[in-house]
Amino acid sequence: MTDWQEGLRLLHLLAAAVLLGLRLGGGWYLARALRSGDPAVITNVARGGVIAELILTTPAVLVQLLTGLALADGLGLTLSTPWLAVALGVFILVGLLWLPLVWIEYRIACLARASAAGAAPPQAMQRWAAWWHVIEWAMLLGVLALFWLMVYRPALI
Repeated sequence: MTDWQEGLRLLHLLAAAVLLGLRLGGGWYLARALRSGDPAVITNVARGGVIAELILTTPAVLVQLLTGLALADGLGLTLSTPWLAVALGVFILVGLLWLPLVWIEYRIACLARASAAGAAPPQAMQRWAAWWHVIEWAMLLGVLALFWLMVYRPALI
């Protein structure tokens, strides 16, 4: 690999680490906040999660995609290479899950803020929290699958 490819590889791995870290860290803290039932805590954590998703996840996703495509091209791989096609499909699926996840986090923050202001704890927040858990786990598994695909590059048939 050339020096520029090594640089791209490092950027690619750093972006992957940011994505995994946000899934683990953000998921952990919001799950704990939801478990606490404290509307003020839920509001703060969910709002912080939305901000982190926008300022950290968005650039990491773009860096991950662009460096991945450049690395694949530099290695002479095409998007029809089986493991790469699967990785791109998982990447897109995780991205499609990310959009509603951020919206749900925002919705949870709004409902928790209303609850902290004196409104009764809304049942809707519990429903959104349940959806958030399902999507968060699916995304975490997807990101872990992407790591596996990156490292092992399996000969998929």
